[in-house]
Amino acid sequence: MSDKQKDEGFNERLVRCRDKVLTAWACAALLRPDLSPAGKEKLAKKILKMAESKDHRLGITPAQAQEIVLSHTQCIAKNCPMLLFSEPLSREINLFFGEVE
Repeated sequence: MSDKQKDEGFNERLVRCRDKVLTAWACAALLRPDLSPAGKEKLAKKILKMAESKDHRLGITPAQAQEIVLSHTQCIAKNCPMLLFSEPLSREINLFFGEVE
């Protein structure tokens, strides 16, 4: 491989890397315009890390499952101590959507 071909390959990788960084920064700025530049940089790094990951599954935590369900639940009894098992619920939701194997 000639030096010219090596340089072209390097330049192509450099451009792709730069484009990813600029896209992550723009995404962070659009999603959270209220953040300081340091905060946007931190968010952009998280976006890049997630984009480079082989496993893009996020899953639902037990607290998120509880929040989702409780905000849409009402008991008709006057003093109803509603019992919710959020850990199994989050596991079932994740299984349903294929987020956990």
